[in-house]
Parts: sequence; C-alpha cells; structure tokens
Amino acid sequence: GVFVKASCCWRLDTVDSLFDGVLPASSADESIPRFSFWDHRGTEEWVEIELPARMPVKSIEVYWFDDHHAGRGACTLPERWKVQSRLFPGLPWTDVADAKYTTVRDAFSSATFKEPIDSDSFRIVVKSRPKLSAGMLEMRVNRLTE
Repeated sequence: GVFVKASCCWRLDTVDSLFDGVLPASSADESIPRFSFWDHRGTEEWVEIELPARMPVKSIEVYWFDDHHAGRGACTLPERWKVQSRLFPGLPWTDVADAKYTTVRDAFSSATFKEPIDSDSFRIVVKSRPKLSAGMLEMRVNRLTE
C-alpha cells in the first residue's frame, strides 16, 4: 500500500483516508473519512506519499475538502499547491519542473507532469488561504502506462 504522513493532521481526521478509495459526492462531503490540516490557518503544510515501489508517475490528483464554501467551516481550496519529488530517502525534496496545476471544487484537481517522474516518494506542499485551513478527501497517483 501507500504510506502517508503529514506536517499535521486534525485529531478527528486520518491520513489513511487519502487512499481509502472512497470517492466524495462533493468537496463539502462530510459523510466520508477525510484528512485536514485543521486548525492550522494560512500556513504552508505538506503531505508525503511513499509508494510501494519506484514507478513513472505522470500526474497526482487531489480532491480538496471545502466546508467553508458550504457555509459550515473554515477549510477551503488552497491558495496554491505544488508537488515535489526526491530520488531517494534522505535526499532533498525538489519541485517537479514544468508541472501544470488545476485547483477546482467538487472534482479532482490535478498536478500533471511534462515528463513522467520516476520515483517512489512525493510531497504535496499546500499553502492555505489567509485565516482558512485546507483538507483533502481523496488522492490518486497516476502512473504512466504503456
């Protein structure tokens, strides 16, 4: 499976929810397990993903949690986000060059790489909006298939 850790995680949330395969009905879906950086607001946070093996990855998708837009809470789409990778554990994280990002509500947002990244370690760096936090309902790592 995928091993996930984060800079912080709210006590009622879990990093395991990111790859549980449960798809949300919307970004405001509170009926499924989720992950959030609550109650860190306006901060830069991260989620690290370790895959079971090195593989050529062409994109990473994030389904953002947004209860603020629904008028219930203070998690919303991030101000910005980026993906980093590293060749081996212990080496520094580097930004994925020439990645294209989308940030959308009620669907998967994507980081699409110009060239596949051959790695087993990725870090998603998330900058929350001022006075608000961020969270994720599901993630997908898309490998290059012939």
